[in-house]
Amino acid sequence: MRLARNEAGLTQDQLGELAGVPQSTISAYERGTRQPTMPVLERFLKAAGFHMRIHLTPTGDHDDAPAGWKTPLTPDELANAEAGLQSALAAQARPRQRLNREGDL
Repeated sequence: MRLARNEAGLTQDQLGELAGVPQSTISAYERGTRQPTMPVLERFLKAAGFHMRIHLTPTGDHDDAPAGWKTPLTPDELANAEAGLQSALAAQARPRQRLNREGDL
């Protein structure tokens, strides 16, 4: 709600006036001490010049990804990851060479 209000260039007072609620109500919603219902949120967004669109999608494999992160690496995977990290760190530590021959960038 705060994002929409700021994008619209409105103060809490102005949004409250447009939506027909006191500034303290806007403040409470933005602070998270109160939670607006969907119809109330829609009214605030409309007053700020936005509309709410809800898009429902089925859950997918990506929703379960965090569970897979808990699987420990095999010794070979760990060794490969460490080698890649060491290689990247070594590349960063090397001084960059200046190319000064004609035609080089």
